Amino acid sequence: KQAGMQINEVDKEAFVAASKPIYEEFGKEVPGAKELIDRATALRQ
Repeated sequence: KQAGMQINEVDKEAFVAASKPIYEEFGKEVPGAKELIDRATALRQ
């Protein structure tokens, strides 16, 4: 910031909520994907 760099803060929860339908669809279409998504999202908590 001191050197003039612009930092954009993001609303992480809004991004997670917007991504949820994509994860759900991907989990249905790709074998094994739901388990991987579940494991990855569990790391977030």
